[in-house]
Amino acid sequence: TPGSSRAPQEADIFTVAGDPDTYMVVPSYWWDNDVSEVEVYRWLPNLNNGLGCWGGTSACSTPLPGSFTWGPAWGTPAEVFTIGSDTNPYLLVGSYYSTPDSTLYKWLPAQKCFGRGTTCGALIQRFNTSTTLRQWSAAETYEPTPGEVYLIGGFGVANTSPNTLGQGARVFKWLPPPANGGLGCFGKGTTCAANDILPSQTVAGGQGYNDLSLFKVNGEQYLAVTQTTDGNSSGEIR
Repeated sequence: TPGSSRAPQEADIFTVAGDPDTYMVVPSYWWDNDVSEVEVYRWLPNLNNGLGCWGGTSACSTPLPGSFTWGPAWGTPAEVFTIGSDTNPYLLVGSYYSTPDSTLYKWLPAQKCFGRGTTCGALIQRFNTSTTLRQWSAAETYEPTPGEVYLIGGFGVANTSPNTLGQGARVFKWLPPPANGGLGCFGKGTTCAANDILPSQTVAGGQGYNDLSLFKVNGEQYLAVTQTTDGNSSGEIR
């Protein structure tokens, strides 16, 4: 373990086509060492006196091999999703921290972990290389047609006084291979991590968006967001 003061940030349950197991990915932040960690567990139905539990290969509460750490990103949100006919899901781990470091990984079925190639923890793409997109509060993916995937990020800011970045929702589009050296990436045109596929609504002087939710009504797609305007008591739902 990378420290003694652990703060799990989020949990996302997922399955993989052709794999009978159910998995849970948990990003955590270690306060004492200022590092983030991603762990993957699988559901063990026959353990815990027949009640089942989350664990690794054969023990409750122990993650699968392949956990990895990186900088002080906190690790929220965590979004697991598939693209088109590819059955191996991707994982976006957002950076909810003043240091921009949101990252994208892919499921490695042989290793049962997220990474790139055959290496757990090796990233496919890094977001937020500037302070203008440094704090992800939420993330959703939208696939209107197979292989056409959009990543919607809800952004807030922290440790700025006053907040002048005006964060809001940003939309990235999946750029399939040969983009990003054949790995694919989220961006715009031919540029990875370039945002604003659609005009983005910012929250000038506010704390940005706290959460996002996609839903359909009569076949039409909508996006609901929650927004905090002063960082304490004022806000609204849009």
